[in-house]
Amino acid sequence: MSISAGNHVWKIGGGIQWLTLYMRSPGNPNGTWTFSTDQYFNPADPSFNFASLKGATQFTASLPQFYPVETSYTYEAYAQDAWKVRPNVTLELGVRYDLQNRVWVPPYFAISSRNG
Repeated sequence: MSISAGNHVWKIGGGIQWLTLYMRSPGNPNGTWTFSTDQYFNPADPSFNFASLKGATQFTASLPQFYPVETSYTYEAYAQDAWKVRPNVTLELGVRYDLQNRVWVPPYFAISSRNG
């Protein structure tokens, strides 16, 4: 919004945004392998070799699908004044406030079980 009064031109404005992100997790896509004997497993060890894992007796997928929904909120406001001090001098002053919260806070405690 703009307001002109004498040698001042005031501008004020703001906004609010709700940014919702819908994610989909297929639920343990790599599954769970069960071996009949205990085998050495340390991927951080340079001498470890995935090919050495032999003898899997069972495969199961153990985690359910879930669909977390994350919403980020953005609030913004500003006010400024263009003050014409003299015919050849204009002074512009203003303030602005921006806030964005819940940017990287995944609310996994509120997981929805919607299909899709």
